[in-house]
Amino acid sequence: MDLKVLGFVTKYNNLIFTFKQMIPKSIIEECLYPNQKYIKLVDEEIGLSCSCEIEEDDEACSEKYIASEWQDYVELRDLVAGNILEIMVCNNAKQMKVKKIG
Repeated sequence: MDLKVLGFVTKYNNLIFTFKQMIPKSIIEECLYPNQKYIKLVDEEIGLSCSCEIEEDDEACSEKYIASEWQDYVELRDLVAGNILEIMVCNNAKQMKVKKIG
């Protein structure tokens, strides 16, 4: 498998994303392993690195979310509605780099 990085930009919405962050279908299909349960979240700007659980939606099996540790990250970064996050994921599924860009 050739190493490549896929990314997406999301606008933080404190009503939806406080407890978990949805992972786009393209990332699920090209970057994550089918039964992957964890991914490393890295924010180089604040020097944070932690393991986050990947949850699968019980009703829509094609939807996955970054769950545990996401709320801690949101609070640590003081995210508010309207903040823009750039999220990059390598297709070797080892880590997810998060950067606050707005």
